[in-house]
Amino acid sequence: MFRRSFIIACILLCTISVSAQVTDYRATYYVDGAEKKDQFRSHTSLESVEQGGSVVYATNGVDLILTKMRLNKTSGSISDPDRRETGRNSVILADGGSKVLLELCDVVSHIAQADGITAKGRDTKVTVREGSIGINRTGGAAVNVVSGGAVELNETNVTTNAWALCNVDGGSVTFNECILKEGGVCGFLLYGAKSNDGQGALELKKNMLTISDGPMFMVTNTNASITMTGNKINGMTDELMSVRADYWGQKGANGGKASLTLRKQTISGDIKVDSISSLELKLQKGAKFNGRINQTENRCAQVRVKIESGAVWTVKGESYLTSIEFTQPVKKGLKQLKGKHVIYYDPDDAANAPLGGREYKTGGGKLCPLR
Repeated sequence: MFRRSFIIACILLCTISVSAQVTDYRATYYVDGAEKKDQFRSHTSLESVEQGGSVVYATNGVDLILTKMRLNKTSGSISDPDRRETGRNSVILADGGSKVLLELCDVVSHIAQADGITAKGRDTKVTVREGSIGINRTGGAAVNVVSGGAVELNETNVTTNAWALCNVDGGSVTFNECILKEGGVCGFLLYGAKSNDGQGALELKKNMLTISDGPMFMVTNTNASITMTGNKINGMTDELMSVRADYWGQKGANGGKASLTLRKQTISGDIKVDSISSLELKLQKGAKFNGRINQTENRCAQVRVKIESGAVWTVKGESYLTSIEFTQPVKKGLKQLKGKHVIYYDPDDAANAPLGGREYKTGGGKLCPLR
């Protein structure tokens, strides 16, 4: 579970820092678009030891370019349950519609409860090119987006040891041709810290992934859209995805609503959806999914699978669905289902009308109505 208690010794050290004039945020390098719209800095190492402070804080619509810099958060950890929503204690914090470009930069956190990059608010975006992000202590994610912020990473090495590669609390994160290694509690967390009506988006394209702990994807108390295209999986746990109620939100109304789209993607693992959550799994051309969905019967979960021509689902255990749809005629679509296991579907759901409530043989198993 994701509920964690951290006991942190907070040490306040003195450093050269500038306080933001409107907020209580502090940073070693404070960049305000109200003072100067376009700013640039390169070939410098910056450090923050300020309690709750950032190395870089970009605000008020600034356009900031950082090139060949090393940005280190080395001290000043905090215990603040709202820090992810505010962005406090992140190595890099951008808000207020700011645009930040990091080229050939290293972003490093050596303390607990510190995220690497936080983008907060609509029209705020951080772009990373050919850099690295290293999170070396508990409770820190490499990327954190809040309230409509966006982060795009290209050809970047990302490593976390004690949380997640990224947190999406309303907004979007894109990874392109990156090397991603997670050793925390899950790979990617899409959630709603305060509200369940948020919209989170995650795109993974041509990355190299190693997921050591927890599910690759967790969705809770939010609406989430996840797309995977042509990624290579070096290693991962048995659980591909968990869509469920958890710590955040109002009990009984804090399930997740998720969409997972696989394009030219081979991936293995179990998918679990609890009774107050929903999932739409789309297997597009070139997708190969090896796994099971809700192995233990869960009639209340809304799980819909759509399989296009050229995609294959190899079923690794009994699976329970609300509906299954093929873009091909049913007879051809059934051949796209492999494995010696049974898939159960709801014969009363309108999406299953082409199946006529019947039992079918698949490419090794069965597709059966759930009575």
